[in-house]
Amino acid sequence: NGWQGDNCSEEEPESSEPATINNEPEETATAQSGDAECNYHGTWCGSFCYCDYGYGGSDCSQDLRAPCSNHGILYGTTCTCDPGYGGADCSQDLRAPCNNHGTWHGTFCSCDMDYGGSDCSQDARSACSNHGLWCGSYCNCEPGWFEADCSVNGRETYCNNHGNWCGSGCGCDEGWGGSNCTVENACIHGYWNNTDMRCDCLIGYTGADCSIPR
Repeated sequence: NGWQGDNCSEEEPESSEPATINNEPEETATAQSGDAECNYHGTWCGSFCYCDYGYGGSDCSQDLRAPCSNHGILYGTTCTCDPGYGGADCSQDLRAPCNNHGTWHGTFCSCDMDYGGSDCSQDARSACSNHGLWCGSYCNCEPGWFEADCSVNGRETYCNNHGNWCGSGCGCDEGWGGSNCTVENACIHGYWNNTDMRCDCLIGYTGADCSIPR
C-alpha cells in the first residue's frame, strides 16, 4: 500500500482490482521480429505475408533453407545452392577438395586469385616460381620473367645478360649485338637492329660493324 493526503499521513486503501501480471517473455519482441500473422518470419501486408529471406508459404511457415542443408534456398522442388556448395540438397562442400582456396567443378578446381596448383594448395607466388602471381588459370609474370610458370629470366637465359628479352627477340644493350646479344662491339658506331639482324650505323659511318668512316 501507498500513502496519501496533504502531508502523506493517510494510508491508501487496498485496491480490489487484481494486479496485472505480464507473462510474456521479455525477449519476445526482439527474438520474433516479424508479424504474428506470418509466424514471425515475415511482414503482414493487410491481406498477405511478405516473407523474410529463407521462408515461404502463405503464412511464411515453410523453412526454405532446411531442405537444402542450410546452404541454399528451395525453389519449388529444386535447391539453389549458396556459393561454395553443390549437390541436389547443397550438402556438398565444393571448397574442401580445393583446400578451401578454390571451388570444385566436378573434375577440376578453379582456384582463388591468390592460389594455384591442381588442388589450389600452392600460394599465388610459389605457383609462379615467386616471380609472378597466379590468376586462376595462368601466371601473370613480373617484367623480365617468362614461360608458363615464370621460371625463366629472359635477360639471363635468352640475351646473355646483355639485353632484355621482348618475347620474340632480344633488345641488346649498347655495345652488344647478335640475335642473343652475344657479340661484343657488334656495332662500333651504331646500334643493333634486331628486326633486320644488322647494324644501323650512326651518320658518318658504314660497314657491317659501323667501323668505316664515310
